[in-house]
Amino acid sequence: MNFTKSKSIIKNELPNYNKMGITNLNEAFEFETIIQNHFPQLQDKSNPDTIEKLMLLKREFFVADKSDSTKFYPKPKFKTYLEHKISFDEFNNKLNDLKDKVDLKNSEAINEMTFSGRNFTRRRDDSLTRWKVLGNKDVIDTILETIVNK
Repeated sequence: MNFTKSKSIIKNELPNYNKMGITNLNEAFEFETIIQNHFPQLQDKSNPDTIEKLMLLKREFFVADKSDSTKFYPKPKFKTYLEHKISFDEFNNKLNDLKDKVDLKNSEAINEMTFSGRNFTRRRDDSLTRWKVLGNKDVIDTILETIVNK
């Protein structure tokens, strides 16, 4: 077996990881992963109040997988909300990191802010607008606030 053939075989056997270290996109939208990434205040599963809140979240925003009833995935409306939230968070984090570097007088960051700062801000603001309009941000945030802070 030649090197290129073995290289392609090995490459095909490796799982594809995304930035969060998740191999399958469905894993990113499993109930447990969403709770870990977006609701850190609900990590204590020994507390009866936390369990009740988790059950309310599951009932309101998730549906059981047809092939495996132990896995729950977000309903389409909540999945859209999460996708737009993640997009906004990415743009917002990039802009905040750039601002922090500018505050530290990093010359590359100052140049980047000079040439691309307005673009970063516009992309973040556009992402927030999409999140509000397409992701039903205000409605879902109100429901989440009610459940989580119950």
